[in-house]
Amino acid sequence: MSDSSNRPNILLILTDQQRADTIAALGNDHIRTPHLDRLASEGTAFTSAYSPSPVCVPARSCLHYGQYPGKTGCLGNIHPTTTDDRDSFVDILSRGGYETMGIGKCHFVPDRQARRGFKRRLTQEESPRRIEDDDYLQFLQDSPYKEVRDVHGTWREMIYMPQTSPLDEAHHPTQWVGDRCIDFIQEQAGGGKPWFAFCSFIHPHPPYAPPAPWDMLYRPDDLPGPYLPEDLVQRQPAFLRAGLHEYYFDPPVSDTLWRMVKARYYACVSFVDHQVGRIRAALEENGQLENTLILFSSDHGEMLGDLGLIGKGNMYEAAARVPLLMRWGDGRHSGQRVDTPVTLVDIGPTILRAAGLEPPVDFDGVNLAEVAVMPERFDGRIVFSQVFNPDRALYLSTDGRFKYIHSAADGTEQLFDLKEDPREDLNLATNPAHEGNLQRLRDALFDYLESTGQHAVLESGPRRWRVWPKEDIRKPRTKSNDPCQWWVARGNAKSN
Repeated sequence: MSDSSNRPNILLILTDQQRADTIAALGNDHIRTPHLDRLASEGTAFTSAYSPSPVCVPARSCLHYGQYPGKTGCLGNIHPTTTDDRDSFVDILSRGGYETMGIGKCHFVPDRQARRGFKRRLTQEESPRRIEDDDYLQFLQDSPYKEVRDVHGTWREMIYMPQTSPLDEAHHPTQWVGDRCIDFIQEQAGGGKPWFAFCSFIHPHPPYAPPAPWDMLYRPDDLPGPYLPEDLVQRQPAFLRAGLHEYYFDPPVSDTLWRMVKARYYACVSFVDHQVGRIRAALEENGQLENTLILFSSDHGEMLGDLGLIGKGNMYEAAARVPLLMRWGDGRHSGQRVDTPVTLVDIGPTILRAAGLEPPVDFDGVNLAEVAVMPERFDGRIVFSQVFNPDRALYLSTDGRFKYIHSAADGTEQLFDLKEDPREDLNLATNPAHEGNLQRLRDALFDYLESTGQHAVLESGPRRWRVWPKEDIRKPRTKSNDPCQWWVARGNAKSN
């Protein structure tokens, strides 16, 4: 272990449901992200970063424990984050002499208030059950907004509709996370311990409810609509196509609505970007910027209307790929772009190595600093992703150039050449010229599944996918008009 005086502070900023293509410096000419642009210019952008599971809870479980879903056992939002029989990277940091603080959304299931390695936590979750369980709700009790029900925007049937927050900028959930992170940085200034802060924003996860005046930052008519090819229905995983009804996005959806959704979504991203700038300024003002390793990422992406889909939970690039920026305090690798495939499970080992601590042998990731210094050493690396229970699961393996997808519910395979076909228009799975790429990525995925004990998803004998019984997955909407649980508990409204 290094001497504590030489160990860097570490700041991990995480958003929720942010597409990889929402940073201006990395090619989006329609969005305003000056502070993320600056991070990218001062450090390394990993342009082929993937979520190990494109749904909130399993993705965050993978990040926290440095392991793919096959080891954590968390495959969906209703599954426990993981058992208590293993260390997270935060546990190791806390024991290793770091002051550790979790701020904002952790999304631990079922124990939302658990620390899971953090010495301290300030909680902010989308749907708290009681005011006493949520630090952000407690903050609002001394504000003019203590009677506001939908402090994160209106959920239920409105969750994916464009909205404006009922709160002003100073009391908005995104600003609260930024403020608390700045408070922690100021508190640590001049302290004797290195620190780790997990600064986790709920946005741009829906509801898309930025505060005024940020809600009017983008005009829908100035933004491109989603990508809607003629064969989009054939490309939609059956499980997710049925889910469109759940969120009131049954086709056809007007182009105008899609653009309005994107305008509010982009505004949420830009307001988070504003907080990133404020946090960076606090580091600089307190003399901590050059001794702080900064990482920025998101748990998964968002389809935002592409292929007629909304939300996440699939393996197309819009949902599975995430932004990942890394800024060293000493200015190394400024403006570097690395297209080696990486994943959220790499963040834990990276942080521990930076802190002079040893990652557990059962961590699945690699040190991103090594990838940045010598990307050629990782040529041929394949990363994985999976989500949902086996009969409806989606699986991904990619080397950064080619990407393989299997959908259990549909019994289909897809293979895309991401360099020549970034929109994933041409499925090469049945192209004889690409049989080698198909077999290589499929075999790598089979090896991963077998090594993590997921034998039930494969047929016995020659390795091939198990065929699951086809079922009618159409269902009526399950959303209700029940108010927030904390609102009911307070006695202001009754549940239906």
